[in-house]
Amino acid sequence: LCGLTPQSIGKINLAKFGVYFSLYTSATNEVTTPRICVVNDYEYVLKDQDVDWIYDNNEGERDIERRKMDFTMNAFDGAGMICPRMAERWQNDLGLNYLPDSFIIRGPFLKGLCSVIDFHKFAHEVAHTNKITDLWGKEWDIDNIDVILTASQFKMYKKYGSWENYLFYFHKYSHIISVARVSKRESQYATQLNYQYIQSNNFTEESVKNLARPTIDWFLKILNGDPLYTSLLMVGCHDDLTTEQIEAGLDSNIAKCLLYNHDLLKDEYVKRKIYDIIAKKVNQAKIGKVYVEGSYDFLIPDLYAMCEHAFGMEVHGLLPAKCMYSRRWVEKGSKVISTQRSPLVAPAENQIMNVYCDDKCKEWFKYINWGNIYSIWDLTIISQSDADFDGDISLTSDNPYLVNAIDPTLPVITYE
Repeated sequence: LCGLTPQSIGKINLAKFGVYFSLYTSATNEVTTPRICVVNDYEYVLKDQDVDWIYDNNEGERDIERRKMDFTMNAFDGAGMICPRMAERWQNDLGLNYLPDSFIIRGPFLKGLCSVIDFHKFAHEVAHTNKITDLWGKEWDIDNIDVILTASQFKMYKKYGSWENYLFYFHKYSHIISVARVSKRESQYATQLNYQYIQSNNFTEESVKNLARPTIDWFLKILNGDPLYTSLLMVGCHDDLTTEQIEAGLDSNIAKCLLYNHDLLKDEYVKRKIYDIIAKKVNQAKIGKVYVEGSYDFLIPDLYAMCEHAFGMEVHGLLPAKCMYSRRWVEKGSKVISTQRSPLVAPAENQIMNVYCDDKCKEWFKYINWGNIYSIWDLTIISQSDADFDGDISLTSDNPYLVNAIDPTLPVITYE
């Protein structure tokens, strides 16, 4: 309980408390305990937003109506920041051969996603200060801080009089900071859709066939015995490994043999085994699991805006409304992408975003290789089943048939 007692906790929603308390049973890896500053959440109002509003009507039944309303947002719900120096230390703690973009953290009553940005540089070069004020009003020297958390990440902050009060019990009971998950070294080139993303959008017979065409062509190449496609199916793509290293990582004896002899593909037994693999994928494709270029990656808020807030500046951020920074799409030159988050139940949850990047984005987001950075000036996050930034993931794709099937005029569906 990190020093809390029934008396100090007082009245609380027991279900929420159970969730907060259970954070400590997450499967995690211990990392170096950083020097932390917890800052207030940034809440603000987006005015005149069009929404489909769910409410209880006069008969006591659920109903829905179109409204234009002011919408209160928490810009950085579940999000924090970690400086590059501490991120490198955590990389070593975790035994990784790459620097992750983001870390899902755990601690006593602490959770959320910490993404890498050089907030020390921001403090000195943009905010022109070496001070940061925590949510209890105490000033800290930013050069002595490794991680900045928001109040939304510290679930019981109201029960502690100060961060020092929390740290006293943290050390007294030998608590740790740990990492439950990190961003991938590299996101996959292609990923599967699901029936929800397809049936909720406006596909024509022609466009849905075009959406499925690359998957079908892939099946046909393998079923017709194409040695390259079949080998890639069985062995995968491994740019940086030797043949011996690849073999050591394979479970299938057929895949191991294919590393050395493609003539094996003429064997009837091998053909049947490969057919069994493809038959399963064909059945999956029939219920919507077709491949598109894209990947699932962490949702990250505009980290520049987060720095502005943390250092007491007026918040503007770098990303305009309905824009997203994603390095893979910036480097490819894509202009428009789709984004979806599962489970998806309504057409309005499919969103179209403009790919945005300028020189400031390149500088301040340079550590984010695979995350999806969202603007704070629209309701995209709310539209995606009230997503937040504590480790949620979303799919992005520039597939034109998927993008063109989405209706961008649909208002967000939401409720009190």
